[in-house]
Amino acid sequence: MKILITGGAGFIGSAIVEATHKDHEVIVLDNLTTGSLENLDSLEVDFREGHTREIGKLVPEKVDLILHLGMASTTALYLKDRNLVATEIEGSIAVFEKAVKDNAKVVIASSSSIYSGGQLPSKESQEVYVNDFYTECRLCIERLSKLYHDLYGMEVVNLRMFAVYGGVREKAKEKYANMVTKFIWRIKQGLNPVSYGDGTQTRDFTYIDDVVKAWLLASKYEGFGIFNVGTGKNYNFNEVVEMINKIMETNLPMTYEPNPFKNFVFHCHADTTKAEQELGFKADIILEQGIKKLI
Repeated sequence: MKILITGGAGFIGSAIVEATHKDHEVIVLDNLTTGSLENLDSLEVDFREGHTREIGKLVPEKVDLILHLGMASTTALYLKDRNLVATEIEGSIAVFEKAVKDNAKVVIASSSSIYSGGQLPSKESQEVYVNDFYTECRLCIERLSKLYHDLYGMEVVNLRMFAVYGGVREKAKEKYANMVTKFIWRIKQGLNPVSYGDGTQTRDFTYIDDVVKAWLLASKYEGFGIFNVGTGKNYNFNEVVEMINKIMETNLPMTYEPNPFKNFVFHCHADTTKAEQELGFKADIILEQGIKKLI
């Protein structure tokens, strides 16, 4: 099978590359905004640098499966450049056009941020309230993927991923890395971890190995689907730091700073029922195990 992975030099994308490159022919398309070629070291891939808008020119050959992670993946980037909404939608349309032309299946990196301010635990069927540019971008791409499915029969799965962490490849994301990883980085340097507000905001932290498993399952799904990729349990930031300090035998308390983001996601918790029943996905790694593996 020939697999195209957009954003394949990024944290999650490169982990998927690692899981697929030995059994399939893998092409990686990445503009290296938050990815790094170091993430692809020792992996047998055909790397091509560029944005998904240029997919037709950069990847002219036919592919069987497109794993689409090549989109800016943090609210902060969209606040700095609101035109990213249009750019990433345009790039995703180019991906869908290639998928229809090649009769390729598509799996899309969506986000739990879509649920911000909604009911908890979050279900795929609940109404979504757009409250920032990042959310609007991901929701629009989901809707467009459904349109391509309805009009052209494109098989596509959207994975709403929850707070993904784990593994050395997160280094390239730097300040955009997951909070678990950033807390560990700080404590390893002998510095206090830093959180906005009082540290009571929660996340459903999902280890990278479980996320890769979800992507592999989604690549075999037939039809159209939207699925949560989480553990079904959330923790607040104070609990996470307490857990890290206990495991590392340190005692570095949290430092609190004012929250600069108007639309900050305060709580995040996945209902995983649909993913378990229809996709066959269930996370195996609990937070304490994931922290130990990451350390």
